[in-house]
Amino acid sequence: MDNRVFKIRDEVAFRKANDGTMTIVSPVTDKIITVNPTATEIWEMIDGEKTVSQIINFFSEAHSDDNDFPGQKQVSEDVTDMIDNFFARELTELVSKED
Repeated sequence: MDNRVFKIRDEVAFRKANDGTMTIVSPVTDKIITVNPTATEIWEMIDGEKTVSQIINFFSEAHSDDNDFPGQKQVSEDVTDMIDNFFARELTELVSKED
């Protein structure tokens, strides 16, 4: 169970496009990235309150009926990787880690 909680850094700006993609601008790293609709959905769940495990569960529940749902284990790995990627790019910050 991953009890880490992340929040979007205050200085990061983002805008969702009509096609579901999102452009994220970080003055911290001077980078602009565009993420796909799946990553956008995960980004929107990072609120400083939900744990990584809760985000995985919400995402899985929303997509478990999809024809191409890869299974809980793969979703867990993919969502965790995406959240870790946002953190590594300095777009989010760790709020808490409870064991």
